[in-house]
Parts: sequence; structure tokens; C-alpha cells
Amino acid sequence: MTATDRQAAVSATLIQLADTLVSEYDLLEHLDLLLHRSANVLEAEAGGVMLSNRRGELQLLASTDEPARLMELHELARQQGPSVECFQGGVQVEELEPARE
Repeated sequence: MTATDRQAAVSATLIQLADTLVSEYDLLEHLDLLLHRSANVLEAEAGGVMLSNRRGELQLLASTDEPARLMELHELARQQGPSVECFQGGVQVEELEPARE
């Protein structure tokens, strides 16, 4: 994806997300759209969105596909992996290759 294509995709996404704020708002659809567009712009193979609940526990809200969903759920169950590490450390974590077990 070229820089111009990336810029156009980001602009289109922000416009579409802004439109959802004035119409009927569905948080999960909003997060799903943001996740898929972000993965596309970043040329990521997969991704997920986790948010912390009121007790400080991470919950999976969106994933790019079923394998990504299963991987994120596995991280939550083990309390280990890039998403958990990012949340606990408050820093960006870049996972270039999935861990093999």
C-alpha cells in the first residue's frame, strides 16, 4: 500500500467512524470497522481489540478473523502474550512472529 493509498484509507475510515457517532451507535461494529481498517492500513496479517473492564481485566471485543480470536483468547487464558504484555506494561509490543508451543 502506497503512502497515498494509506492516507486515503485513513481519511475514509475516519469519515465513516464519525458518521457512526451521529447515527445509531454500535460499539462492537465501530471497533470491528476500526480494527479491520487499521489492519489493512498497517498491512497486518491479524489483529484484535481488547479493553479493560471495571475490574481491570482484559476482554476481547473484536478480532480480524477466527484464528486471531482464538489466539487472543489463548493469551487471556494464560495471561501471557503481546496483548497482555502491552496492557500490563503500558508500552507498544510488536509481535513479528507468533510463538510456537
